Amino acid sequence: HREYKRLINAWFTPAVVAGYEGPTRALVTRLIDGFVDAGACDFMADFARPYPGLAFFDQVLNAPSREVAELNAMATSASVPNNPNAREAWQHMFRWISEFLEQRRHQPPRGDVVDAVLAAEIEGRPIREDEAIGVVQLLILGGVETTAGALGQIMIRFCGEPEIPALLRRQPERIPDAVEELLRLETSFIAIALTATRDTE
Repeated sequence: HREYKRLINAWFTPAVVAGYEGPTRALVTRLIDGFVDAGACDFMADFARPYPGLAFFDQVLNAPSREVAELNAMATSASVPNNPNAREAWQHMFRWISEFLEQRRHQPPRGDVVDAVLAAEIEGRPIREDEAIGVVQLLILGGVETTAGALGQIMIRFCGEPEIPALLRRQPERIPDAVEELLRLETSFIAIALTATRDTE
């Protein structure tokens, strides 16, 4: 676990992630522009679910721009519990990642996390194909539906306790701490359990 985590950690430090702020703000504005004139939206369908996948595939994986929307739909289908199309979405994701990594092997390096995965050594040997696919798959699943879930939970709390967003509008410097606290209060994903293997505190 430590080997794989070390492989990707460098690509998700605050300094690296800060570089995504401009494109991410532009994406957020574009999504809001898509429904603001209507005066209402389905928050999950119109914003929370499209946003993280579109950002991740475009900015982190550098996926072909023409495929980003389809990839986001695929990742969402694979991540949502009890989705009847989840099996097909998982198979599609596996095929796409395999083909994507093969294409990237024959392209000039971009200096991104995909290059790091392809060039990785695990315990002194080159990373295997199945391991590389698994790392990219976990990156996708770890960042898409969990982020959508967190946004949904935060919006539910905002609707039930409007004094919180009102406070943050008055004091925007508190937003970073508020994000941490909101994530602590509400889990971003359900149906993942940890089982203790022995009595513990």
